[in-house]
Amino acid sequence: MTFVLAFVTVTMDSCKKGENDPFLSFHSRKGRMVGEWKLSAGTETTTSGSSTTTTTYTDTQKTQASGSSSVTTTYAEALTIEKDGSFKWVQTETVGSVASVDTYEGTWNFTGRVGELKNKEQVVLTVTKITSVVGTSAAVSNSYTGSDCPQAIWLLDQLKNKEMIIKLDGTNTDSSGTDTTTGTMTYVQ
Repeated sequence: MTFVLAFVTVTMDSCKKGENDPFLSFHSRKGRMVGEWKLSAGTETTTSGSSTTTTTYTDTQKTQASGSSSVTTTYAEALTIEKDGSFKWVQTETVGSVASVDTYEGTWNFTGRVGELKNKEQVVLTVTKITSVVGTSAAVSNSYTGSDCPQAIWLLDQLKNKEMIIKLDGTNTDSSGTDTTTGTMTYVQ
């Protein structure tokens, strides 16, 4: 009995990928990833030189604060992740009376072990099509193939059956300077 308990404990612990994942889940990591997700909360801080912008998300709003100014808009994100490896990510924002909808479509996959990261601790979203609609304007679409596809890499801090928390931590350096972004985004089913 002790041997069986020790084996199950070691086996279950090795299946846990994210630091805050549940100890025991009856769904595979892919099974927990697949579904319809909505952004419920988040915080993103971007520092560019001496300027810092903090963006706070709820399930219905986005507030950007920089220095003494703050702007709140109506905002929502819906993400559908399919078992076949495809995804559709829709971001809707209303500023005043003008709504804009950006739809990203493409493929997703877990990364393998990368450096200190565990297998399936990161997800790569490869965008093959972006469609934007602003107000009553006609939709504008861009399609991508191969190495020209934009990508997003998400570090999965927690992946439960009905909740996913993504850590943001990245730096962009170009000729005008360095931008650093940190934060977390929480999605629920």
